Order: sequence, then structure tokens, then C-alpha cells
Amino acid sequence: MAVVIITNDDTKFLQGKYIICYDNLDVIPDQPDVTYILRTKTTNEQQILGGLNYLQNQLVICVEKMPRLPKLKDHDQIIFDEVKVKSHDFANSTRALLKENDRLRAYHRATQVPIPYALSFIRSNVTDIEFHRRLATIGLELDDMYCHGLFAYGIKPLTGRISWPNNKAKSKSEPTNGFRHSDVYWEQLISLDVGVGNQVRKQGEVLPKGVKKSIQHESRWL
Repeated sequence: MAVVIITNDDTKFLQGKYIICYDNLDVIPDQPDVTYILRTKTTNEQQILGGLNYLQNQLVICVEKMPRLPKLKDHDQIIFDEVKVKSHDFANSTRALLKENDRLRAYHRATQVPIPYALSFIRSNVTDIEFHRRLATIGLELDDMYCHGLFAYGIKPLTGRISWPNNKAKSKSEPTNGFRHSDVYWEQLISLDVGVGNQVRKQGEVLPKGVKKSIQHESRWL
């Protein structure tokens, strides 16, 4: 019997043959040996019953928040499978952000993690200097969607173990964000290059001792 499963976590359904759609079901769910997974913010009676008209196997609708659909509660072909998630537990979403090969899925998981929390793990695990330069260019001043997009598509999925952030305070000799640990003259670069110094100021990072905290005027060639 064909069934529609409404859940807030589709992890256990990612087995065998399955097709994932985002926001809208853009394929006809009529294959008898395929599980169709629709990831969307919410759903409604029309979308669910419309899928049942063609469904041969099962359709999993993964939503951010379980909807209240009282008219469908007693429907024989509709199952509500709510997964209880601990509040403020961002570990699974952060792990998916760093390791998930499906980067569109990684983007959706990134939106569930506060940016400062995600940055703490990114700084401990992502060593790609080009990624950090792009992050510095954004400067965390644009809408959150741009940061989430950069996290998802600017990071190459990790294959090894995830390193947890160090809770110890940053030492005076440790380079600020955007510099390699091997950059010996990072303090001189910030002090002497106005453009570099302004980028660090926009990020809100700690400046070397004696460097002005306000944005400095840059002189450029025409």
C-alpha cells in the first residue's frame, strides 16, 4: 500500500532507491520500487493528497516543523513520524555541514546552525585559505543566506574526523582569522597595509597592539 510519511528527519529513509526533491515534488512519484523524499519548509493537505493520486510506494515529506493537519490524522495512508530533537543540539547539523557530499542538503542544514557556532567548527577544521578569504570579503555584513551559501558551497566535504573547537583563549602569537598559522608577519601586514587592516576590522577580529580600531582611509591608484 502506498503511504505518505510526514517527518522532520528523513535520515532513516535514505536507503535503497530514493529520489530527493526540494521545495516542490517535480517528478511523478509512480515508481513502485523508489522512495520519493520531498524536503520543504512545510506542507498542506493539497500537496499530500495530490502525491497520493500517483504514488506506488512511499513519499516522505521532510519538513522543518511538523504541521497540524487534523483532517488527515486518521487517514490510513498518511503517517506522522515526528522525531524528537534536543533543543539547541546543533551537532548533527554541523556534522552534515562539514561532511555531507550533497551540498544542497548541507545548505539546508547550515541554516539550522547559528553562524558563530558554525564558524567555531569551521575555523578548527577548514584550512582552505581561499575559503577564508571569501569569508573575509563577505565580512559577515550581508544577509545570513550568503554565509550559509558560502559554508555549503565553499567548503570541500571533510573525509576525516571533525576537530572540536579549542575553548582556550586565543594566544597573543596566534594569527587572527584569515591568516595561516605559518604566516609569521601577519601582525606587520595588518599594521602596514591599510586594506588588510580594514578587512580585519570589518570582521571584528582582534587587532595587534597599537593598531587603530577604526576604519582607515585607503589611497588607491586610479
